[in-house]
Amino acid sequence: MKFKKEIVLSLVFLLVLTTVLLASFRTYYQINPARCNSCLHCVSHCATNAIYYNSSTHRYAINPDLCTGDGECVAWCGRNAIYPVTVDNNDVVDPGSLISVKAYPNPVKEQTSIQYTLPKNRQVGLIRIINVKGQVISSYKVEAGAGSIIWKGTGENGKKVPSGIYYMHLTSGKERIMRKITVVK
Repeated sequence: MKFKKEIVLSLVFLLVLTTVLLASFRTYYQINPARCNSCLHCVSHCATNAIYYNSSTHRYAINPDLCTGDGECVAWCGRNAIYPVTVDNNDVVDPGSLISVKAYPNPVKEQTSIQYTLPKNRQVGLIRIINVKGQVISSYKVEAGAGSIIWKGTGENGKKVPSGIYYMHLTSGKERIMRKITVVK
């Protein structure tokens, strides 16, 4: 009986581990601009409207936040211009993005330094600290270039935030990047 119990526990552990590993990564698709001839077949077959015309690059692109990763668009691309990209669920960013944000130390005990980079052609960006309920805890306007801010683990009201998972969102124009912060007390 003990042997069967160990096998069942091992199988349950493997199932949980596999689920966690698969859930921590996400697949979405990107378009290779050198191969795309703008035939629009993929656009008309994208149920989530994730494929759009990028007026700054004059090419079609796929919004990773809207892409469900089902791959339906690939079948309609005769030039093999659409390819899968696998990213960590903590990273939501266009691979060609010029913005970046990171926090050190992370996990945060008392405070953390948030380093950011915005291209010189951007006027301003916004860094928001958001809890798992989607509520904005703190927000900071940032200027173009590289810089850093200190987050002391407090909300707008000055009170310390409880231990848990928080997200840093850096938004600049149409670009957005998100990173996870863990607060431990």
